[in-house]
Amino acid sequence: MDVQLQNHAHNLGFVRQMLGGLEPAHAALVIAAASDLAFILDEHGVVADLAVGSEELRVVFFEALLVYS
Repeated sequence: MDVQLQNHAHNLGFVRQMLGGLEPAHAALVIAAASDLAFILDEHGVVADLAVGSEELRVVFFEALLVYS
């Protein structure tokens, strides 16, 4: 396993350790508070949820989705 993949696996383990005990809604709040924009992926890499850190960014992001969709 290359170093980048090892680091990625380590980071995922850390995230699971820190957020794994939280209810999904609470984990989403923590992720949203800690980032501007976060895509939450399922085990297949499909976007399962989206966390946006501020109301202003949420409006801009969803307006952009409407315009460019």
